[in-house]
Amino acid sequence: MLSPAAPISLALDQLGELPHVDSSVIDDAQVIVRRGEARALAECDLRYLIHGDLVRENVLWDGQQISAILDFR
Repeated sequence: MLSPAAPISLALDQLGELPHVDSSVIDDAQVIVRRGEARALAECDLRYLIHGDLVRENVLWDGQQISAILDFR
């Protein structure tokens, strides 16, 4: 399963490769992201899925009930 913080970690990794960026700052930011993710996920019941941008456009309704939820990327 892909980590919810994967896009942030990837962006930080890419920033860390730039010559004008202090890698120690990037390392510190990665630690903060991992700690924050661990705290957030510790409170989640992993039997359920959390949809990051559940808006009306991502829900299909058949007139009586929800028939699908879209956009899981």
